[in-house]
Amino acid sequence: MSVQPWQADQPYNTLPLLPPQADIESRAVLRQCIKARAALAELKQAAELIPNQSVLINTLPLLCQKMGSETNFYFHQSLRLVDRFLMNNLQGLA
Repeated sequence: MSVQPWQADQPYNTLPLLPPQADIESRAVLRQCIKARAALAELKQAAELIPNQSVLINTLPLLCQKMGSETNFYFHQSLRLVDRFLMNNLQGLA
């Protein structure tokens, strides 16, 4: 099957039909589901110890925003360093 370039004016209709024909509930998947369920139960139990859960929930968007801006800052700093390195080291080659 060849990959065709994306075209905004045409719908993508070659998705496989649901439900899938293959067995997706393998033993490995089910084992991971058990581990995930146990981890969620532990998290729920720990969250019940917090007297005001909304304080924790309301700080999550702020933390994500801070992390995103820091990542963006470091990305742009890295681009500047690479640009400066290339300009300094490739001037004599041109």
